[in-house]
Amino acid sequence: MLRPEVVQQLQCPSVGLATSWTISRRSVPFDNLEAARTLFERQYWPFPKGKIAKSDSKAASLREQGNAAYKKTPNEPAKALQLYNQSICMAKQGSKELGLGYANRSAVFFNSKLYRECLQNIELARSNNYPAEMMPKLLQREERCKLLLEADNASTTEQTTTRHCAIKSCLELSKDGKGICTNRSLEVGEKVLLEQPFVLVLEAELAYERCDYCGACNEHNLIPCKGCTAVMYCSEECKEQSLQRYHQFECEIVDDLQLLFRGPKATRMFHVILRLFWHAVLLLLEDPEGFVKRIDTPTEVEKYRDPFVLEPSDYILHLNATCPDIPANDEKGHTGRCVSQIMTILMYVIAVEENTSLWPRLEGKVGKKKLLDLLFRLIMRTERLVEYSMDHATCFYPFARLLQRSDSPNAEQLLQDLQSVVVLKCPVAEGQEISISKIIQHDPVHVDEVCNRLGDCSLPDAAHISQLHRQLILIVILLHVRTCLPTFRVAVGIFLVAHHKDALFHVRRVDGQYAHQEEVATYAHDQHGLRSGKRILIVITECNERDRDRLRTDKQPSVDDSEMFLHVTVLHQCILHRIVQRMLYRSAIPFVDSNDLRIR
Repeated sequence: MLRPEVVQQLQCPSVGLATSWTISRRSVPFDNLEAARTLFERQYWPFPKGKIAKSDSKAASLREQGNAAYKKTPNEPAKALQLYNQSICMAKQGSKELGLGYANRSAVFFNSKLYRECLQNIELARSNNYPAEMMPKLLQREERCKLLLEADNASTTEQTTTRHCAIKSCLELSKDGKGICTNRSLEVGEKVLLEQPFVLVLEAELAYERCDYCGACNEHNLIPCKGCTAVMYCSEECKEQSLQRYHQFECEIVDDLQLLFRGPKATRMFHVILRLFWHAVLLLLEDPEGFVKRIDTPTEVEKYRDPFVLEPSDYILHLNATCPDIPANDEKGHTGRCVSQIMTILMYVIAVEENTSLWPRLEGKVGKKKLLDLLFRLIMRTERLVEYSMDHATCFYPFARLLQRSDSPNAEQLLQDLQSVVVLKCPVAEGQEISISKIIQHDPVHVDEVCNRLGDCSLPDAAHISQLHRQLILIVILLHVRTCLPTFRVAVGIFLVAHHKDALFHVRRVDGQYAHQEEVATYAHDQHGLRSGKRILIVITECNERDRDRLRTDKQPSVDDSEMFLHVTVLHQCILHRIVQRMLYRSAIPFVDSNDLRIR
């Protein structure tokens, strides 16, 4: 297992710890989660608990940085607004720094002719201890803003929060419970499903640009959490919904979670799983005995298989009903099961056991063990439940996830910002299932582009790869070169070990050198006991356009009859991470007729 000081330096420490522990166990899963918890020691996770406290001095510094940024680029205020938002988050409740932050933001909105936003921030500044000696300037801005708003004569638009989902009334769960079908014929071009995320997690760098609950940008006009420095909201309603659903548990550990889910974007899928898990915690706290009955009694579990008849608050019970445990005797899934067990324990320890806002409330509650089991089953199905291909957020769409994936789909799923829209590409007959492409269309770069290039990289056809996946126990490790290298300029080697206990690693760089080859090969030998037999070496390299030709002409590793060499060139890091994640865990468009909808 990797030493704690090594784990601390990894780009993705949680998955790195889970993977290294799995390798040290030779991919043998634990007998149960209790055994994994017994063997887990807190020292394995090298990050001490901590929370960034609000600080007026830091708030003042950030506000001054915002002032400098705005003076430098007054026509591009986004950077200044982001710094003002950080200042607002950092300011203590009741301090003048909070009022000053809102006042400075009101000035930017005024100069940007966002008069309503300006007035809102003037009111926030006034109600948050804006210095009395500076009040005349603020009141003068308020008067000018009101006059300009009247002259603008624009209609007032109230922001309203809608339900997260709208579904064609003819859609229903298929008979096998694994898809969505229609009970009447549908025509080409009909929009059958529109969803906002039921749960989402923003990228950390967008915390001061978007609402943590709904993902809206809202012109950077956001309000802070009173308890932490890491999240903001577009409205009091979103703030209250967030507090009720998940932030009452996360506020105390928000900085611990940022470390826990640090790494490639795919790692944020685990945070989405945790936010789904909080819904189960809420049900347990509300009615412990009723919770146990609903998730453990077969007749009760059956009631939650059809999401079309459920309230959103019961979606977690639907997931419980449709995510049974995967048999432990399935040798093909041993690696994924072991990694998932370790990730479950790590997340449970950091987010639950060490959470002073939650753990005391769970003391003595029946059904506490059921939470751990449910978290594990959700983690085992992370990729099937969560959509992480958007640039700025990772989301859970309760209904879109049920759509069957097909090579010949009859519908297309589009992601526009955070909104998922499903449109029919061809007529669908009564009783027929709705199916979408395996690749969601929302971005000019897709995994299928990589698949189209595989022929140039001597990769076998899809049938051969599927056969390999069935035969091999895959262990994926991402080794980080010891120096900091630019994201899109350097080929990062990803190496897989395959075929029982055999292991062969290669780390590839653009200059054709193999980084740490001897060290890693020795490690693989010590950990796995290399023996004769067929080895599968897969090298996936990341590069830019200029470097690709060089990589293709580089001398490849020697290959004999006992080895198979596969090489894939990937031009984009997001695709690289997606491929890695799949291998590791593999085992605003309106509807035509608003009357023909079920609003949830």
